[in-house]
Amino acid sequence: KNTSNAMGDHHSTPTPSTSTMSASISPTKSRPPVPSPPTSSSSSSSSLWSQILNKMHPKTCLSAVDSELPLDVLVPMIQADLRNITNAPIKKQKQAVQKLYELTDQKHQHYRVELVTKYNILDTLVDLLPNLDHRRMACLTLNNLSIPYENKQPILWHTPLLQQLWCILRDLPPAETYLACLCVRNLSQEEESRTRLLDFGSADDYLLSLLDKLVVTFAPGVLRTGKVHNSAEGLALKWAVGIIRQVSTTRASELLEYKSTLRVLLELIQYLSIHLPLHQWTQDSLPDSCLIVILHVAQTSDIAVLKELNAQDYLSGLIGKGGIHDTRTSWIQCALEGL
Repeated sequence: KNTSNAMGDHHSTPTPSTSTMSASISPTKSRPPVPSPPTSSSSSSSSLWSQILNKMHPKTCLSAVDSELPLDVLVPMIQADLRNITNAPIKKQKQAVQKLYELTDQKHQHYRVELVTKYNILDTLVDLLPNLDHRRMACLTLNNLSIPYENKQPILWHTPLLQQLWCILRDLPPAETYLACLCVRNLSQEEESRTRLLDFGSADDYLLSLLDKLVVTFAPGVLRTGKVHNSAEGLALKWAVGIIRQVSTTRASELLEYKSTLRVLLELIQYLSIHLPLHQWTQDSLPDSCLIVILHVAQTSDIAVLKELNAQDYLSGLIGKGGIHDTRTSWIQCALEGL
């Protein structure tokens, strides 16, 4: 969410100049003294001018006009600007994309469903996502639109839109990858939706294959630098593992063939059990999601992969620390020992 405060220029009221005049004294007629203006009126006048100039500022005027326009008028105007985006100066292009994003931000969240169900916004985003100058803002807009329940099915079944998200997951630009993962995670909260996402694509482009490549690519850098929370790679890793966690709730057995992913998750658990206090292993955090995925895999009928990866060695740092994470680790240990 981007917020901007329009500030009016501050103008001080000029102080009237005074000139000293030698008055001739006349016994018959004298000039009355000119009263000087009170100082309080000067400050109030300055405040008044500031208010007037602020209201006259172009940014304030334009925002007021936009806020009064109904969607039936405003959306076609923005879409017209975006259709001609390649011929417009880059500054004007970014303004049009920014306006579209602002229609979906927190302040205007009540527009999100209508923008998808009534207007052709998803097609507009398909045109924007391949453009490197606007891809990040398009991802932010799509992420906002993927939050309402009513929008999930239209987005899931918009094949060109999913293809664009898959392109991002395949190319792995960090600034957009974590947003694409967050959007997919928003869409994968129900089993029916997960089936659509897991079956989409072909060959190496299936979702689990793309996520396997993602975690293997980004995890070494995150482990080396420790930037789990404050880097685009760390966020991409967090939301990618979040998707894998959702998949593992009902289809954990499908993860058994992605041994490289499971190894990375175990390495992350081992690293984070040392460097991140357990009170920060909150719901949906990277370490919490990693541990739950391993737990779900350990509950499948075939846990030979975890034994082959020496999972117990990676989990030893959590044993005896108490709390739910200690309990989950104990369950995994019992499963691996055949108890």
